[in-house]
Amino acid sequence: MKPNKTQILTGIIIVLILFIIFMFAVKPFVQNKLNEQYNKGVSDAVVSIMYQASQCQAVPLTFGNSTLNIIAVDCLEDE
Repeated sequence: MKPNKTQILTGIIIVLILFIIFMFAVKPFVQNKLNEQYNKGVSDAVVSIMYQASQCQAVPLTFGNSTLNIIAVDCLEDE
C-alpha cells in the first residue's frame, strides 16, 4: 500500500513538532545539566588544588608538555 499525500504530510508535521520540542525543551534542559556538572567539576578541582597547596604540598599542574608546581605563599614565608 502506497502512502497518500495526507499521510506523508502528517508524518512531516509530526517530525517537525518533535524537532521543535527537542530544540526548545529537551536540549536546553540537557545543556543546563551539563553546564551545572561542568561548573561543579571546575569548582571541585580548584578547591582540591587550594587545599593541597595550603597543606604546604607542591601541586603539579600539567597542560600538554608543560608542568607548573603550585605552593601557597604562606608556606614559603614559614621557612
